[in-house]
Amino acid sequence: MSEQIDNHEMDEKNSSQLPEARERQNEYWSNLDHYRNDPEFWKRAEEEFQSSPLRGEKEEGWARREFIKLMGASVAMASAGCIRRPVEKIVPYVKQPEEITLGIPDYYTGAASDGMEPISLLVKTREGRPLKVDGNPDFPLTEGATSARMQGALMSLYDPERLRGPKKNLFNEKKTNRDTIDIKWDQMDDQITAQLKKGGVAVLSGFIHSPSTRSIVKEFGQAFGAQHYVWEALNHSDVLEGQKASYGESVFPHYHFDKTRMIVSVDADFLGTWGMPTTFNRAFSKRRKDMANMTRLVMFDSGYSLTGANSDIRVRIKPSQQLAVVLGLAHEIVIKKGQSSYANQSAVKALLEKYANVPSELGIKPDLFAQVAQDLWDHRGESLVVAGGLTTRNGNALSLQIAVNLLNSILGNDGKTVDAKNNWVGASEGSWSDLMNLMAAM
Repeated sequence: MSEQIDNHEMDEKNSSQLPEARERQNEYWSNLDHYRNDPEFWKRAEEEFQSSPLRGEKEEGWARREFIKLMGASVAMASAGCIRRPVEKIVPYVKQPEEITLGIPDYYTGAASDGMEPISLLVKTREGRPLKVDGNPDFPLTEGATSARMQGALMSLYDPERLRGPKKNLFNEKKTNRDTIDIKWDQMDDQITAQLKKGGVAVLSGFIHSPSTRSIVKEFGQAFGAQHYVWEALNHSDVLEGQKASYGESVFPHYHFDKTRMIVSVDADFLGTWGMPTTFNRAFSKRRKDMANMTRLVMFDSGYSLTGANSDIRVRIKPSQQLAVVLGLAHEIVIKKGQSSYANQSAVKALLEKYANVPSELGIKPDLFAQVAQDLWDHRGESLVVAGGLTTRNGNALSLQIAVNLLNSILGNDGKTVDAKNNWVGASEGSWSDLMNLMAAM
């Protein structure tokens, strides 16, 4: 703030009242205290550039110059502590491959498995480095679809901690504190062969899709007397056991969701985690886009799932009510309506008699339950009933799968929407019994 006073009368009037601390020689002032030549003003002015920038610091505080020095030293030390990445020089090709054009991506096909589901992949690369993983549109099972886990697998291709050679486990070695040591391939072969000849060999693996790999494992087992055990954390042994009990063959059927008009799912989250969700999503979406022949989905859900979120009707149930839902629908068709050839079989009718009051047990309207059963019958041969998932792994797991097989047979879905002959997944899938047998043998 500056103030200029040109009124000479005011100057003459106040000249006798100004303090004599300093002579007033300038014509511009920052404030009235400066104009009046106040001693407190000059004291503050002298200390202005020597005070600490931190409030509350007076006599013991740092001077501004010292504070700036300290900040400069801190920045210098922080900069010195940064470590630069090693310099990598770009080296041009001595002999550039014909299939590589700089700046233009190349595509390679590959195969991988997501649990029990085989997926064909199309990998986008540039100068040999993978950039994107997508589904292969020429693969008839997924038709270009892929799962989020397969797309995320791109990150594992850059794993710097991956094994570059064989290592020996030193867990039983007491001479060193190291966990592993590097070993040459020849040494590894000699040591493993010596152990294999002693007998008592078991091969533990996940589900193997490749027929050639399964053949190699079989030949290995025959050569060394090894038993092959298969284990998957999210396996479908209940479906396999139910198929074997119903039809004598342990297979996971291929469910044709693209040929259905009516679907009933009992806790089987086939759009999320159950079965082959990538394949099922692609097939299910085809019929949902066909407005004239759109598939109707009814979900009996004990836990909110992705399939339940996309269903037309979702009924909340308890896990203990899963078996009652399936046999209650069979009761509506066979006994109440007297439909299908099973209506003349006394053994089936005796089994279904005690499931007459399922709607009241579920807490839903009898008309709604009866309409679901009628829709299944009206679209027999184009309907589908599925059940499975972690919530179905209880004491009724096998009975539930047998009941589902019975209801699909009543509806005439065998060989149409439920295909056990041309299934894409073999019978050699992991089960709890396999793991328990291995533990007992060990």
